[in-house]
Amino acid sequence: MKKLFKPLSLLLLSASFLMGCAGEVKPSSSISTSEEIVSSSEGTSSSEEIIASSSEEVNKTNKLSETYTAKDGDHFVVEGVIAYLLKGESGPVSFYLVDKSGSTLIYPNHHDISTLSNGMIVRVTGELCHYQSSYESSVGNEIGYHGAIQIKATEDIEIVSSERNNIPMDSIKTMRVKDILDTDFRKNDITSHLFKVPCTIKHVTEPNNLYIFEDLSKEQSMYGYSTIDSRDYTWLDSFVNESRYVIIAIHSMRPKDELWRVVPVSVKEFTPALTDDDNATFSLDRLENQFLKQYSASNSIELLTADPKLEGTSVTYSSSSTSQVIEVKDGKTYLKLNNSKEETFKVTITLSYKGKSYSREVEISILGWVKYPTTKISELKSKSEGEEVTIEGYFLSNIPNVSGVNIADDTGVFQVYYDGSTMIDLSTAVYGEKMTFKGKIKKDFINKNKEGTIIYEGHNRLEQAALLQHDSTKHSFPTNLIEGNKTISELSSLGLDSITKVYKTHGHPSKVVSSFYTNYQFVSEDGTSKIPLYCANAGQLAWLEPYNEVNKDYYIFIRDCKNATSMRFEIVGFAE
Repeated sequence: MKKLFKPLSLLLLSASFLMGCAGEVKPSSSISTSEEIVSSSEGTSSSEEIIASSSEEVNKTNKLSETYTAKDGDHFVVEGVIAYLLKGESGPVSFYLVDKSGSTLIYPNHHDISTLSNGMIVRVTGELCHYQSSYESSVGNEIGYHGAIQIKATEDIEIVSSERNNIPMDSIKTMRVKDILDTDFRKNDITSHLFKVPCTIKHVTEPNNLYIFEDLSKEQSMYGYSTIDSRDYTWLDSFVNESRYVIIAIHSMRPKDELWRVVPVSVKEFTPALTDDDNATFSLDRLENQFLKQYSASNSIELLTADPKLEGTSVTYSSSSTSQVIEVKDGKTYLKLNNSKEETFKVTITLSYKGKSYSREVEISILGWVKYPTTKISELKSKSEGEEVTIEGYFLSNIPNVSGVNIADDTGVFQVYYDGSTMIDLSTAVYGEKMTFKGKIKKDFINKNKEGTIIYEGHNRLEQAALLQHDSTKHSFPTNLIEGNKTISELSSLGLDSITKVYKTHGHPSKVVSSFYTNYQFVSEDGTSKIPLYCANAGQLAWLEPYNEVNKDYYIFIRDCKNATSMRFEIVGFAE
């Protein structure tokens, strides 16, 4: 499977700063990793002598790197430079501490830090803990994520030096945006670590005010995590649209989609120099993304013969298989897949750029379609929570806001929240492709009134599902599942028994842009009736852009209800 791609639209939700308690990464490209002069915003005096000679007590201090493998409750005395003070509405709420061995987030635990500033050297006595909000802990516990690594101060924080000291760079490794996003917390929990990241700094104000750090390949991005609408990052304004090395702290992880939250700490004066070899590597990354690691059906895949993002390239391919062949027809290049037998083969990508040739091998497996014992979607609605099932259906859409998809068979539509650790990329799944999932039933969206009486018993979905197979081939929408035709007015008055059902209706999606938000709604052809379409932001419904204001027959899925009466709607298809 492809590795999971984290598009920027998935990163646009913000939450409260997570404060309180509950191996070396190597650079992946030839970008220079030599140490540079720290920017003037980091200070001018050296911290190493001060840290080493502050007092005889220094011998009793722990290295910050020891926190990486410690257990909750372990006692620590640490000393280092304040790399960055995290701020809330009322002032600083915590800070990142760095020494020559590593870095850790310090939670003051009600001790006064109002007099602290970036660059000070401080001594902290406390205990290690992990923290995540109660809102996120249920999902975190399910996937084995226990929250951000922190030291909770148990005594007053001692100022060793009030000078503005340089951040010790010994422990700060270079890491690309792409590699941070691809880091699996199960193998390497990088919370509270600082990295030197070559990236392009960008600033957007709609639909959210965000400072964005774009990988130099221009393929992936992450944003600066803030609880005060990025007002704490205005110091980045002078670097917008520049490619720089940025010192970035990994604040925590959002467990529902396994995305790292990051905090910019400082900007280095040195600009990363991109070589032709770097650009070629980025290009090969993009070209490799044309392929899945596994296919379960015969298919014909058109391949790029030039990289549209890198001028002056030409691309050719070869296959190690006599059954899975590269074919050039009418000026276009195809990979012709034949699933008549199972095999593993290699496609070699050859990129020509500025007089040099670069190549990469991609290993691909052809699998026969396995007939698993499966359960019909109509039967899943009455299954007990925790029961393990295997289901088969056709991909309709990604679920906004989570790692999940809507799939359908001829009896209904079901929500599948898949396991992010499998690193599959369903953001580019083919509409209508056949999929098989295995997971456990989870009861979702139980609603109660103020007195605690259940007014909606919730609905079932599949939790932490594993994708067993998919065929990457477009199939027709299974129209047998459609309950019937409904007008927009009729859809807006449906009751709880309509949840998870699909109806055919006529009208058009309409993009709504205001000074506060951008979203989509679905409107009847005469404009007299409308319903909202569920999403966190309009970027998640970008696939509707070609159909904006286009009247035709659409298939509307009733996904759930926000309360006992308000249905939430999604478009899951349309009549061709």
